[in-house]
Amino acid sequence: MKIIPLIAILALTGCATITADSQQEIFVSTDPAGAQCILSNSNGSWNIAQTPGSVTVPRAFESLGVTCTLPGLQPVSAVLEAKTRGRAYGNILLLGLPVVVDAATGAGYEYDPASVTLNFTQ
Repeated sequence: MKIIPLIAILALTGCATITADSQQEIFVSTDPAGAQCILSNSNGSWNIAQTPGSVTVPRAFESLGVTCTLPGLQPVSAVLEAKTRGRAYGNILLLGLPVVVDAATGAGYEYDPASVTLNFTQ
């Protein structure tokens, strides 16, 4: 009977797909505000019509590029790196089987930070 609690703990610690969404909201602000931004990763690209604003993007192993433009100023860019989520490490305890699902859906990764501020220079 001692094995049942152990199995329950292992099940709750693994497979980020079950415990988290495969998408993540990213917030972008600029100084000055009012810029148009494009965010892109291996899954596609998404627009923010005017900063500050946010967009929901699919999580992926690859980094997320952010490029913002404002008339009369040079474009500014940033890269948000994808990091392995803590929940994904629980997959090791489940013999690694959920790793395949988490990698395919992106749920095993997160962009950190989930918000970015870009400063235009004059």
